[in-house]
Amino acid sequence: MNEDNNHDFSRENQMLYKELKDQQERQDIAQRMSGNVDDISSYYNERKSLGKISISNETKKTAPKWVIVLVTLVVAAIVVVAGLVVYRNISNGVDTSKIDIVKANAYNSKFLAYEGRDKNASEVRALLNHVKLQNGDEAKKAVYGEIEVRGISTLEEIRDGRSYVICDFTKDLLSGYINGFTIKEQANF
Repeated sequence: MNEDNNHDFSRENQMLYKELKDQQERQDIAQRMSGNVDDISSYYNERKSLGKISISNETKKTAPKWVIVLVTLVVAAIVVVAGLVVYRNISNGVDTSKIDIVKANAYNSKFLAYEGRDKNASEVRALLNHVKLQNGDEAKKAVYGEIEVRGISTLEEIRDGRSYVICDFTKDLLSGYINGFTIKEQANF
């Protein structure tokens, strides 16, 4: 316990000594401050040469460390932000929904060209042959699906000299590809 008191007393003495030394330094600087600039710089140089004013090696070493840490943090932040931007662009990718719509419209236009009234027998036969080729090709069926023809659905049912209506096109809800339509004989009035 006696050692603890000595230790505390020693610590108090050290703190008082430092405080007195700091006060002395401040008083010396204040006295010099009332003089001209040459006196202050000569006082500084004198104190530095005596070793009373110095920049420690530790301070010299740590000053650049905070700059390095700061620069590292800024570079890391830039890399993270750039990475997020690249990730976002890659994850969004190309907007395939627009490409799918264009593909579906191109495919559908082959059939929609036949849509309407007053279609002659050769137009109806051409459409049915197109559907037959489409439904007979397994690769095309896998991509576009099978097309259902309602009403007149075979070449044998078509008569020359008659008019037909091609209507009621339906599309697959997911792909947008035409998956059916109706062919009717047009009533002549």
